[in-house]
Amino acid sequence: MKSIKNKLTDKQSQINRRIELDSQLTSKWIAQQGISNKAFNNANITFLKAKKQAHHLLKFHKNLLSESQRKTLEQFKPSQAYYVLNIGRKINRQLFKHYRQLTQA
Repeated sequence: MKSIKNKLTDKQSQINRRIELDSQLTSKWIAQQGISNKAFNNANITFLKAKKQAHHLLKFHKNLLSESQRKTLEQFKPSQAYYVLNIGRKINRQLFKHYRQLTQA
């Protein structure tokens, strides 16, 4: 016979379901950012930022990248994280300059 302490209340069951749903949504969002769950758990923050930046640049601004920048973004190592972030800053400056020209015209 099971004791009453081992049974979950309705509120506890709801909390457990919510935790599982949130975990699934988080995993899906991380995957959309171009990062695997394994990499997310083991990597440093700078590398994750660089990986996200590289994914964004390759997905939305590939036309602004040079061939060497594109190759770097497709296969960079954790030691190149700051270089990747610098490429992202350069592209953002180009985008801002282009936007400013459009709005002033």
